[in-house]
Amino acid sequence: MPDIEVIPHYDKMLGWLPDRVASFIVRIGAESTLIGIDENTALINDDIWRVVGVGKVHILRGALEISQN
Repeated sequence: MPDIEVIPHYDKMLGWLPDRVASFIVRIGAESTLIGIDENTALINDDIWRVVGVGKVHILRGALEISQN
């Protein structure tokens, strides 16, 4: 999966990484994606993508954020 960056423990680390997220959004290309996976949460692919656990998966493309739980 090209042009994807994953941040684990996204809900806990976002407060520590605002510059990283902001710089990613500024330099992102149309094909690039940031996936933030909350603590105690997994993103699993077994023919379809599933979010398992208590948190959410955050998918950011440019200024657009899509949260799945």
